[in-house]
Amino acid sequence: MNIFPVHRKSLATFLALTILTLVAGLSFSTMHQTNAQAASTIIKQVSSDPYTNDTSQHQTQVEPDTLSFGRIVVSAFQSGRFFAGGGSSNIGWATSLNAGKTWKRGFLPGITVYAGGTYARESDPVVAYVVIWVKVRTNQRQGSNNVRITRQSGRNLPKVWPHR
Repeated sequence: MNIFPVHRKSLATFLALTILTLVAGLSFSTMHQTNAQAASTIIKQVSSDPYTNDTSQHQTQVEPDTLSFGRIVVSAFQSGRFFAGGGSSNIGWATSLNAGKTWKRGFLPGITVYAGGTYARESDPVVAYVVIWVKVRTNQRQGSNNVRITRQSGRNLPKVWPHR
């Protein structure tokens, strides 16, 4: 009686199942570690309020507007919110070109008196993407309100934001 071929089939089946189980276990372990690493870096501070004028509440950045398209993320927000009457000391921005792994940040230059400009305060930043990057903001000067729109076509971020 020749039972060797039966043992060979059983042994081959056992080895195949063992290898599949090990590969599946290693794949699950690697996937779990990758997901855990990604989840641990979700929250990242990308800016802080640098202003010190006594008419505003500092260390505040409020009313953000953020938009992403592919790997690009653009955010604009009020920095140094005024105690009364709304508005802020300036508008801050933060951009990422690699899905939030690294960020560049700054503040719009030459707009408010706190950043070398003539307006008393700024408010309501908005970021949008419709074939071109568009940023809309309102400026408040004593007795007047203005709306300014900045746009940049092409693949680059707006030139008014010094994204270096």
